[in-house]
Amino acid sequence: MMLLWTLFVSFLSKLSIILQLAAAFYVAVPLAIKYVPEIVAKATFLNFVCPPLRLLKLTKPEQWGLSNVTNSSIQSSDGINLGMWHIKPKYNSHLQTASKVIIYCHGNAGHRGFGHRRYILRLFQSLGYHVIAFDYRGFGDSEGKPSQNGVVQDTLTVYKWAVKHTQSECRIFVWGHSLGTSIATHAIAEVQATMLKQPEGLILEAPFTSISEAIFRYPLSRYLLHLYPTGFIHNLICAAFKRNSIQFSTVQVLPLIKCKVLMLHAMDDTKVDYSLGEKLFNEMKACGSCKCPFIKFYSFEKHHGFGHNYIHKYPKLPALLTDFEDSKPGSEQEFLSATF
Repeated sequence: MMLLWTLFVSFLSKLSIILQLAAAFYVAVPLAIKYVPEIVAKATFLNFVCPPLRLLKLTKPEQWGLSNVTNSSIQSSDGINLGMWHIKPKYNSHLQTASKVIIYCHGNAGHRGFGHRRYILRLFQSLGYHVIAFDYRGFGDSEGKPSQNGVVQDTLTVYKWAVKHTQSECRIFVWGHSLGTSIATHAIAEVQATMLKQPEGLILEAPFTSISEAIFRYPLSRYLLHLYPTGFIHNLICAAFKRNSIQFSTVQVLPLIKCKVLMLHAMDDTKVDYSLGEKLFNEMKACGSCKCPFIKFYSFEKHHGFGHNYIHKYPKLPALLTDFEDSKPGSEQEFLSATF
């Protein structure tokens, strides 16, 4: 009997400690968001989720399964050095004679060769593109600290570099994935306002309407919504975004884009909810002021298992990209959608 009582007292003691820790966590999270808003910026970019620089070996792209690659660095407009790969197609190694270039804007976390990214870069290469893959400031082997304006300016720097090193008739496409969809969209809006050479097309893989909507569909954020009153935590996070000058509002900027647009989204995407890509497309159809000559929205059914990162595995993706590449704007604005 005495043993049972001792065990019971021990259990209550441990339960009390657990409850105290849970209460402290419950109080600490909103306080941290309010008084250390940089936490929300870090959660947006996740650039710290990356192996140490000495282990990356980004200067040796062949160790990332890539061939015919030149590693280099370029300097952003404010003096930040950015790591970059120029991945050349098999039959044309000279950028000056390239007929088409694709600039790849990756999502948050990792670096330009991280995970699935190396495979989609190889796909672009196999389709005859000169591929420019780079890391935003604070990512990979690039210097600095990420911010919304900073990563957009980095993308603009890379675009200017591509224009400088290609002929005037070269077609430049910009591909964004996840967070990179909004970065690419914002960058192209700046290109339109400041440069003569315009992009041929914009491809958005796993796009979203705005970062404030996307983050509340993110798996970890959903737990916060269940733990706290929705309006309370929503207002705290939005205030933190504002203090960090982070909006990434694709839905506001995409109507300004004047080139053709292709949107790709897997229905089983658990990181950027499919409904956000669908909503973005429908908003463009309904807004009445969209300047894109046409937008194609391709959805991929759940049975493919593509999730957030693996649309490049779709066997007919090369044909879809070729069709988009060769598509000419008609006299009427078009919004086309299809499911595969």
